[in-house]
Amino acid sequence: MPNIKGPDGKVIAFPEGTSDADIAAAFSGVQPPSPQSQHPVLDAITDFGKGIVKGGIHTMSMADEFAASHLPRFMTTPIGQTPNVENSNRAVQTAKDMATPHNTAQSIGRGVEQAGEYLIPGGAEEQVAKSAGNLLRAVPKVAKAAPVIGRLIASGLGAGTVNAAQGGDFSTGAATGAAGAGVGMGLKAIAPIIAESALKVRGIDRAFGRTPGEGILNETTGLRPATVAKQAGAKVAQYTGDLEDAARQSPYAVDLQPARDVADSWLDTAAQRNNASTVKDVSRIGEQLSKRQGTAIPRQVPASEALALKRGIGDLQTSWDPATVSDFSNRAVASTYSAMHPELERAIPGYAELNGKISTMMPVASRATAADLNAGFVQRGLDRFRAHTGALVAPMLAASAGGATHGPVGALAGGGLALAAQEAIASPELQLGVARLANSPATRKFVIPALAGLGLQINRPDASQ
Repeated sequence: MPNIKGPDGKVIAFPEGTSDADIAAAFSGVQPPSPQSQHPVLDAITDFGKGIVKGGIHTMSMADEFAASHLPRFMTTPIGQTPNVENSNRAVQTAKDMATPHNTAQSIGRGVEQAGEYLIPGGAEEQVAKSAGNLLRAVPKVAKAAPVIGRLIASGLGAGTVNAAQGGDFSTGAATGAAGAGVGMGLKAIAPIIAESALKVRGIDRAFGRTPGEGILNETTGLRPATVAKQAGAKVAQYTGDLEDAARQSPYAVDLQPARDVADSWLDTAAQRNNASTVKDVSRIGEQLSKRQGTAIPRQVPASEALALKRGIGDLQTSWDPATVSDFSNRAVASTYSAMHPELERAIPGYAELNGKISTMMPVASRATAADLNAGFVQRGLDRFRAHTGALVAPMLAASAGGATHGPVGALAGGGLALAAQEAIASPELQLGVARLANSPATRKFVIPALAGLGLQINRPDASQ
């Protein structure tokens, strides 16, 4: 009885007298085992690279097929020659075969390459968006929304073109690209709100045109409140120094009379109301601009002196007892303070921009410092056990679900993870991280288009190849 080893390495015993034909038939269809790779990681990396190449070949083959099917003959065939349809179809099919991935690593590589192609139109999209926006500004009903519409059009055209080149539908790609651009602009719009929420910015911090959310995102980079407070304080010092330097170097004088007139107007109104406390407070505003230690201040003063006097008005307001000062007095200060801006802006180059930055960054530094002094992660979690507002509802539900599945250990794990998740979501560090990610140009230019590209490939006819 002969024993014969087959291609797959197995030994089969055949009865005496078995013919060669019967033995061959027994091994028909048996494939030899695939050799085990000695470098699986290196092979995976190599196949990933092959997949990237296959992605490029796929796009070129689809572009060739599109050209052969949709473009006029004179654009695809030299003059005087007859197009060889058979050869053209054979070449396209060969390219498609070469673009077909043969394992998971190659499929991932090709998918990454295909998604990456949606980043190619970036620079051209910027120009299209700008041009489209400029054209739309001439249309009265959409003039205000022209930049947004221009961006949607540009992103739609870019994604639609790439999707069609990869064998997909232009309209589907355009709709997805425009939607992605809309999401990116929406994220940028809400990013300052999230940043302000992280540091618990108050309504008064936004008064007088301040934009603390944008200040947090554009002037600082930290995730921890302590880091933001330090960076914001440094910015205030920097911009204050720049403004003082500009004021000292200014050759122009500042006229104090417009601000004095405003202060006198408020004093007249306070006198008519005959409230002694309010009259006393408001009269000090005019004195701040007219007398210094009993000596009259000239109407025209150097820019640096006018800048100091304006700050003195702000110091005057902060010296009042907030429990007793009237809203009338606060409004009188705000009006007089604002009345000095036009003269200072005329006399000091860059005053408006620098003053706006200082005004914005001061509450950022203040709120970040306050947030840093709040309870830490562990203390906030323990405080939930003392709260009477249902703060432990989610951890209790998670503990119940974990206990039902895995007993006491599951209950402890589920409740603990839910409690930690609640505190993580509420932490200023996470909220600042989300705000910075939403505001990042990389999110709009790279992350969202790449994700849109991956999504467009899911339902494509050749997605499984």
